Formats: sequence, C-alpha cells, structure tokens
Amino acid sequence: MPRLTVRKKQVIDSLVGGLPETAYQKEPFFSDLLKQPDVLIVPSPGKMIVTFAYSSPQRIGWPTALAWLEDFIEVKLNVGEYVITTALLFAESDEIAIRPDVRQLLAAAFDGFFLPWDWKPAFLDHALFEMLASLEPKREMGDFLREERHQVAKALTQFNPKRYALLADKRREPEVHPRELVALVMRRLALPHTGGLVEKPLVPNIKGYLGNLGKKYAFEFDLGRSGVAIEVMRAERHRSRERIRSLMAKARMLRYEIEGGQLHAHSAEFRPVLVVDGNLAGPDHDPYRYVRSLLAVGWELFGIDQLPMLAEMLRHGHV
Repeated sequence: MPRLTVRKKQVIDSLVGGLPETAYQKEPFFSDLLKQPDVLIVPSPGKMIVTFAYSSPQRIGWPTALAWLEDFIEVKLNVGEYVITTALLFAESDEIAIRPDVRQLLAAAFDGFFLPWDWKPAFLDHALFEMLASLEPKREMGDFLREERHQVAKALTQFNPKRYALLADKRREPEVHPRELVALVMRRLALPHTGGLVEKPLVPNIKGYLGNLGKKYAFEFDLGRSGVAIEVMRAERHRSRERIRSLMAKARMLRYEIEGGQLHAHSAEFRPVLVVDGNLAGPDHDPYRYVRSLLAVGWELFGIDQLPMLAEMLRHGHV
C-alpha cells in the first residue's frame, strides 16, 4: 500500500478514534458529488463535517486548486451550505510549493483548509478532531453559491441526451496526438466566414473576488474569438476526473461579473466551448454524468468529429 495511503488511514482512524459509530462514517457516499469526501463526522447534534484528504502534488497550481474548489462547491450546493467542508493535504514531504494567491483562495472557500505543516502531528492526540469540531460554516461565498444554484437549474432544462450520445460512449478512444490536437482543431474551424480564431485568449474571471485577492484574474483558453472561448481536451474514461472538476470550477467563475463590489450574472453574451477528443462517459449506471455536470456549469460540448457542426454554428453566431 502506498505510504501516503497508509498515512491517510492512520490520520482518519485517529480522527474518529473514540467516537461512537453513529458519529462518523468513513468514505461516505453522496450521489450528487463527483468526488467523495474521505470522512464524515457529526461531532454534535445538527453539526456535520466532511473532510477531503488530498494527496498533494509537490507544486500546487491553479488546475489542481480549481478541482479542489469544485469539490467544495459541490458539497455546498448538493449536500447543504450548513455542511462544514474541510480539506487536509498529505504530501511525501513538507516541501510543497503553493502560490500565496492559490492558498488564499482555497483558504477563503473551505471552512478549514490545512496544509501538512498546519496540522501535523496533531493526529497523535485529539487535537485534530477538536480543531475540526470547532469550525463553523463560512458565509463569504453565500451570494455566489445561491446564484450558482439558480444557474445550474436553468442550464439543465434543455439537456438532450441524443445530442451528446457520442461523448457518453465509453468505447470512443482519443484519435489525435496531444501535441497536435489544438492545431488540428484550429485548422478545422478556420473555414470561410467563421471569423478568425486567436490562440491563447484570456477571459476575465471572478477568482480575485471569491478569494479576496485584491486584483483581477483571467483564464487562458486554447482558442477564441469574440464571445466564444474554446478549450481542447483529450479525454479517456477514468483518467479525466480531476480535469473535469477543474473545468467545472473554471466555467462557474466565468458567468459572473463584479459591479460596485457585488456579484452579478454576466450581462455579456459569452460561451465557453469544450472540444473533446475521446469520451466523457460516466459510470455504467449513469453514462451522461460528466456530460450533465459540464453542461450545468455553462460548457457547450463537441466531440472532435463534430467540428464541422461547431464551425457552422460559429459562422451563424449560434454558439
């Protein structure tokens, strides 16, 4: 068993050690979460804590941070804003590189966000449990979460399984080498009357607002034009879950703008487009799981063989 897995088990065993069996559940399952927490604790009546135990890369960049942020958002939207949502990071060593703004956004979102040096060796006694049990839900993201709940419900009203059947086919394998994928998409979309595409466009987001970071941020896309930003993804079943979660948080932060210090749904017509080489098939009992999740946060989805359709839609301004 990998060393980090052993350490996680030791910490979680210690965290719930001494609690009655009715006060905790290891590896709980919530049907509406793409990633499940590692432990659920009920330290007192009416108080619920979920903890994600993440195996941290040595360098924590924005893609990983956005995937973790998505886990937080899904708990708050699908389980309840009252649920205290926490993250414990595990690493092979304490030499984790994390930018201050990445850490600040995660700390601003999670009700408790702890790097390895924030809590070790607390698992040797009851201090970790006491620290988690003392937390309360934060309220700073309440307006964002309420607006997201409304936007998600609205986005799924027109879901049509037939339109996305190919993307949910687990037998579809990637066809194009990763280094050639963006160039191929650009060539196939560079048709007469579609308008020019630019490479690596930057699109403003609300990351700075959510994390109280004190400056404006923008996401980079692979391709774009006025009103449309295109991300290209090589997707294989069971190997794309973190990328999907990261893309979900990315899209959520693009559909709002800040006016007078307040969050508002974006007034400009804008659509993020995800071009997929491969498949987005979910589990066998729900093959459209990831397709629905991406549509719910604002992505429009096209398979690599649907680029003529996308080019036509771009030409007519229907994306």
